Order: sequence, then structure tokens, then C-alpha cells
Amino acid sequence: MRKQFSHTQFDNGFTVVLEHIPQAVSTAVGFMIKTGARDEDPKYDGVSHFLEHMMFKGTPKRGWMEINRDFDQMGARYNAFTSWEETCYYAWVLNEEVPHALDLLTDLLHSSLPVDEFTTEKKVILEEIARYQDMPDHVAFEEAMKLAFAGHRLSSNILGTPKSIGRLTRDEMKAYFDARYVPNNITLFACGNIDEPKFMAQIETLWGGRTGPRADRTSRTPGFIEGKKAICKKEVARQNIIMLWPMMPLSDTRSSAASMLGAILGDDRNSRLYWALRHTGLAEDAGGGYWGFTDTGLMTVSAACDPDKTKKVADILRAETAKLKKGIKEEELQRVKNRARTTLVFSGETPFSRFRQLMHQWMNRRELLTAEDMLARLNAVTRNDLYQLLEEFPFDGEGVQVELGPVEEKPRKKKGKKGK
Repeated sequence: MRKQFSHTQFDNGFTVVLEHIPQAVSTAVGFMIKTGARDEDPKYDGVSHFLEHMMFKGTPKRGWMEINRDFDQMGARYNAFTSWEETCYYAWVLNEEVPHALDLLTDLLHSSLPVDEFTTEKKVILEEIARYQDMPDHVAFEEAMKLAFAGHRLSSNILGTPKSIGRLTRDEMKAYFDARYVPNNITLFACGNIDEPKFMAQIETLWGGRTGPRADRTSRTPGFIEGKKAICKKEVARQNIIMLWPMMPLSDTRSSAASMLGAILGDDRNSRLYWALRHTGLAEDAGGGYWGFTDTGLMTVSAACDPDKTKKVADILRAETAKLKKGIKEEELQRVKNRARTTLVFSGETPFSRFRQLMHQWMNRRELLTAEDMLARLNAVTRNDLYQLLEEFPFDGEGVQVELGPVEEKPRKKKGKKGK
């Protein structure tokens, strides 16, 4: 009987992780490069994301038009994304197109970084930065990350800044590309009805003989720094509030319990923040949840409200978060479990969703779990598990708080001696 999972590492460090889904008529395949914003030199903020764009702009074998044409020719659903910790390129295709998808994705990762396209794409990146700067909730979150992880690369902006992108040269990007896109830093994932012998033979041809320097992540585990910041922007109609507290990393198997705790607090419906703020009309938007990284994590809450309600809404955000340790009802836990189970089962029904789950498991915990394994872990979470998390990671401290909107910060009164 064929194993559901297989894992192979070549002598050069290049890794292949497969999940066999015999009944599938499609396969999701993609490369995860262990590099992101946290791996950048500060003066090159945004180079990982910019480089992701450039991968589609031309190789020694194909121009940008041929790349897009070839993906479309095989009917692929394809894309890429960049985070603080990884960059991913993927395609979801019918089984017979897997060899073509693998060849094209491999070619993609050997971009020639065309100089003319670099100049053009820089303008696109600058426009993207400007677009996100017009999103108050996005800016507030960025500012909160800067406070929480000050002095660490997790405080950086994935997109970079107009200054860092503006001064970045093609040669500097090429140096980063050569240092990070190397065999030992790349994992290939595939989920579907895979002909493993043929698939691995093709990978051996494409990747087995490649050499290059090793790339290892050297950034330290971040601490968490409490702080507050108020940003006045008169052109913004709503006051945006975000708060952060430290939590465990994704590498901790209890992160599934942390996700449930976050859902009880701030899921988009039937959560405590929903009923306390959105249902009552105090806030236009309110929510929260667990946000994890490989070596740290956050519990977040946020809201957007009428400026006149800022203090009341902020007080409720803190009060509802602090109240978690006073008691969690069994029905609350069961409700978020049921939603998580449904999401897990539904997402596991397609090769692409399993592909995403597989990447998450392997990159964060070096695990290969079946859907049944994941359901068992989810079902095993108890209220006592949540209370233990709240003991270890209490949310009653100051944490980080950022407000952004039309409200001006009131100047602090100077203390002085009272007159007689």
C-alpha cells in the first residue's frame, strides 16, 4: 500500500514533500523559499516582495509574456505570496499538466531579473505601498508591530518603504536572490494523484545537481516590548484601535488551542467582541485572534469606531480580553471547535487546500499530519488547555496599543506644586 506522505532531501539540501491523494484529478505543486522580510538587511526593506514580482518578469528561457502564456496554456491557477518568513510560488493544475507546471515553476525560480522590467516593476511596487498607506487599519497594524518588535526584523514592512524601494538597485536584488534562493533553502510541496517515480525523476534532473552556498536564518528570537502610540490623521473618518499581547509561536503544538482562544474572543461572528461592540453598534468593525510566527506569536484585538466612542471602545477591548481568564463556557469552546472542524474538512477536500495545510505543518513544526490527525488534535483541546495558556500568557498587561484616526492626542498635564 502506497504511503500517504513522502519526504526526500537531496545531498544539496533541496527538500521534497509529497502527499498522495489517489482520488484527485488535480495536483497542487509549489516551491516554498525560507526567506522573507525578517531575512532582509534593513536598508533593503521590501526586497523579498519585490523579488517575488520579478520572478514573473523573465528567465533565460522565457520572457514575461511566455511565462503567463504557458501557465494559461495548461489552465493553471497560479500565484505567489511573500510573508515575514517565507516566499511561495505555486500552480494548481490537472494531473496531466504536472510535468509542465514543475518545469515552468523551476524556470521561474531562475529569473534573469531583466533590467528594464526591474525599473518598470519598481513603479508598481511604489503604487502598491501607496495603496496600503491609504488603509488605516493596515497602517495601525504596521505601527503596532513596530512597537512590539522594535529592533527586530519582524517590525519591518513586508512591502518596504518608498525610500528603501526607491534606492534599491537591480544588483542589490541579484545579490539577495543569489544568497537566499539556494537548494538548501527551498522546499517543493505537491499534493494530488502523483506518479511519484516520474515526478522524482524529473526533480532529480531539474534540482539534484544544483549547487550553491547555504542559506540559514540567523535572526534572533524577538522579544515583546509594551508601548502606546496615537497617530492623528484628520482625513480618516473612523478611529482605528489595535492592541497586541505576546503569545506562543506556531512551532508550539498548542497553537491550535491559541487559535480557538482567539476565535472565542474575536471571531467575525458569535465572538465576545462581536456581541460587545458590533452587535451593540459601538464599533463598525471589531475582532481579534491569534497571529503566529515560527518563534513567537501575538494575540490581537482591533476595532474601528466613531471618534467620540474611542475611549469606551478601547476600554471594552481590554475588558473583554482580560475577562477570558474569569471563565470560558463549554458551549463557547464547542462552537469554535465546530467551526474549525468544518473549515478543516472543507479545506481538505481539494489538493490546493491540502497543499496549504501541508506547507504550514512542515515549515512550522516539521509535521506531516492527515486530516484525521488534525481533527484529533483539534478535538483534544479542552477548557483547561485554554486556562493554562491564559496563565502562561495573561492579557491583563499593557501590551501594545495603537490608535489611528482623527482624534488628537491630548497633551499630558505637567505635574507641579499646588499653590497655597
